[in-house]
Amino acid sequence: MNETNITIIIDEEENENNKNEEENIQENTQLQQQIIEDNNTKINKNNKKYFWKNRRNNPLLTVWRPINEWANRRRETIARLAVITQGTKNWSKPRLPKVSRRAENQIRNFGPLLLLLSLFVYLILGASAFLFFEHTNHEIMVRKFFFNLIINRNKFSRQISSAIFNGTRNMLIIVDYDSSERIQREIVNLLSLYEQQLELKMPDLNEWTLENSLTYCWGLITTIGHGHRSPKTGGGQVFALLYCVLGVPFFVFTLIVISYRLLNLCRVLSQLVTKNKHFSSSTFNHRTLLLFFVCIIYCSWLIIFALILYWFAIPESFWRSLYAAVLSSLTIQSADYNLLNEKQKLITLSGSSISLLFSCICIITITGVWQDSSSERRKNKKIKVETNKSEEEEEGIGSENGKKITKYNWIGKEKISPLIMSTKIPFFISSIDQQNSI
Repeated sequence: MNETNITIIIDEEENENNKNEEENIQENTQLQQQIIEDNNTKINKNNKKYFWKNRRNNPLLTVWRPINEWANRRRETIARLAVITQGTKNWSKPRLPKVSRRAENQIRNFGPLLLLLSLFVYLILGASAFLFFEHTNHEIMVRKFFFNLIINRNKFSRQISSAIFNGTRNMLIIVDYDSSERIQREIVNLLSLYEQQLELKMPDLNEWTLENSLTYCWGLITTIGHGHRSPKTGGGQVFALLYCVLGVPFFVFTLIVISYRLLNLCRVLSQLVTKNKHFSSSTFNHRTLLLFFVCIIYCSWLIIFALILYWFAIPESFWRSLYAAVLSSLTIQSADYNLLNEKQKLITLSGSSISLLFSCICIITITGVWQDSSSERRKNKKIKVETNKSEEEEEGIGSENGKKITKYNWIGKEKISPLIMSTKIPFFISSIDQQNSI
């Protein structure tokens, strides 16, 4: 046999031996896995037997059985999901759908309108709820009040007539039945006239109509209040609390969103003004001009609001209307507001909500100017710090170079640095040559 044949045979034998060893290793691992599984199954069976044996003795274990089953199912589902999502990356993070730019623009454009509509619906729902809770109860209370008032008038008229006719000691007056009733009627009429002259506030039967309850809801949202009106039933009082807790933040949120949209218009107007040559192109001028423009709009609106109240609600004096307009725009209730009727209160509430909108715009512009100024200050501080560091580094480098340069050389009993020496070398060389020649 040749050497090549012998080597081929040896290689084949080695390959067969390696294959046999691998097969043996696989068989051993499989046997070990089977043994482990058998042991686990035995342990589980024993646990189940022990569980079912001691179930009657330990009734609390019956509670833990469904919990363990639920935990095992949860582990199985997690394992299945892990197997399914092995190929994907970041499978634990959910992927949110992307919103197109067109949808974003539509949301930005129509979002304030939707908020206004939802606020109007919220007001109508609150008005209908207060009408449901308070209308019937208020009618019953008003009827009882007027019934008791009529009874008291008749009692007082009888007491007055008896006091008049029985108090006459010197005269004998005989009054028949018809004349006595006529006198009592006159006394009752006189008492009613006297009550009207006193200007006593009688309860109104139509106090909780849809319009009145709408003004009450609007006053709650704007935190102005209504004055003399308040719910009397328990359900109405609880609903008023919940309505305020949800309505005030919702009203403020709508004002902020609409104020941001209106602020863009103010920015456009300020940019048109700053295109003039008199204004520079710096950001500070743009921001201050925007703030100045918004403040002018707010003050002009307060004057317009006062004029509206002077024409429709408080025609006595303009200063009273201006006082009421300013206080209502600051959500403060005044005595003039309490004396208004429902339509006049609706006018004041609408004007106060518009003034709150302009005040939100002013607050947003002030905060923006303050943030921009603070950011500019921080930038300037950073620039100053960087310049100071660069100057210090340059000074340090110069000092190090000076230390290297100030190696003094003694020539003619004088300390001369290399830089100075470089400027004076020709002079010294010429002087040395002259001395040597001499």
